[in-house]
Amino acid sequence: MFPLLTPTITTFRKSIAATAFLMGLTFAVASAAFAEQAQPVATDIGGKSINLLVPENMCKMNPAHPADKRMIDASAAGIKGKNELLLSFVECTELKNWRTGKQRFLDNFGSYQVSLKLKNVDLTAQKSVILHQVCDVFKKQGAKLLDTIRPDVNKRLQTSLENVQVNQVNMLGILHDTDEICAIATHQRIRTEDGTEKDQLSIYSITVVKGRMIYSYLFSPQGPENLNKLSNQILSLHEANQQANNEKN
Repeated sequence: MFPLLTPTITTFRKSIAATAFLMGLTFAVASAAFAEQAQPVATDIGGKSINLLVPENMCKMNPAHPADKRMIDASAAGIKGKNELLLSFVECTELKNWRTGKQRFLDNFGSYQVSLKLKNVDLTAQKSVILHQVCDVFKKQGAKLLDTIRPDVNKRLQTSLENVQVNQVNMLGILHDTDEICAIATHQRIRTEDGTEKDQLSIYSITVVKGRMIYSYLFSPQGPENLNKLSNQILSLHEANQQANNEKN
């Protein structure tokens, strides 16, 4: 009934390691960059023109700017042969402060990616089944729905903070598991270029737009208030992308 399902999920499992690597790389290689105000970005994914929305108060990176190009190229190199980096964005005010030297490292940023093996595959008929099975992959790795454990999120974060090693990714749980989106929350400790250690929350979501599977990433400093913010933001972003591509239910 679903002839593409097994290779699709197998391919997704293989991409998880690349995802974890990018989570660290995207932050670590951040250098002075130029941003443009958020606008829908028409992107070709496997012959489909898809509008990708930049989150509110975020600015997209401009590959025509030398500093942006260095960051984008470094991020793309980290997933070469596995995923394609579609778009990167940063919180606008933060980026301005960073460029003027008031802020040394980025805290709030994100990106879109697509699997090279799936970019030409139409998943429209299989969307809900695949998204639930993607979340099942993470459930088997120990993730739980955060809706059932949100009162204990401080404890879970504290446990991660006390035990996580540099560049280690700890899964905090699944934020959304629906017919439209699978989204998980993770915590990672990274080491910046000057040797400073930083704790970073990330939300990683998988959606299907115009039949193409799209990976979305949002990053923010650790903390339960930011976890709630990212959870709401990734859901709003998904809904905005659906509307921008005339797929709103």
